[in-house]
Amino acid sequence: MNGNRMTVGYDVPTPALSAAQPAGTAFRDAPLLLESRGWSSVSTDCAPKVFALASLVNLAAPDPVASVTYNSRGNLLVIAGESPERARRCAQDLAGDLHVTLLTRTPSEAAAYLAWSGEIASLAGFLGEFNATIAGLNGAAANAPATPARFDLVLDFSARPLMGMRQPPQGYFHAP
Repeated sequence: MNGNRMTVGYDVPTPALSAAQPAGTAFRDAPLLLESRGWSSVSTDCAPKVFALASLVNLAAPDPVASVTYNSRGNLLVIAGESPERARRCAQDLAGDLHVTLLTRTPSEAAAYLAWSGEIASLAGFLGEFNATIAGLNGAAANAPATPARFDLVLDFSARPLMGMRQPPQGYFHAP
């Protein structure tokens, strides 16, 4: 940089216009288009950009961003919902890498994963700390209290997501 003069060594190619490309869009796909704007050999043309960049030195450092630590041990709850066969295949595939518990409405036998029967009464939490309350666990009586259980991850095959907020918590996935 020499005084207020600055030049940049980028070439912005001028692509040939095709019949499908209307006039005025020739530079739209140039990778350095925005970078090349505002630099000129004429000192008055690049002065505003130079002053703007120089003013960044006076900015304070950004405030630290709060962080959240998640701890997952790989305990996965697969809720079969209205897709029990699909949930079983998924539980079988994931059982090699995670500790899988499949929750269906009807009991089933499984060798690679734990299979429970029952229905979710409530589900709350986030990655590493999901608390599920299961009604009628493995054929418990209708008047028996719901059973609490804790999981790290939840894969939900229900028709309507059990955690239907706009942005569900980390560790919860609704499989449509």
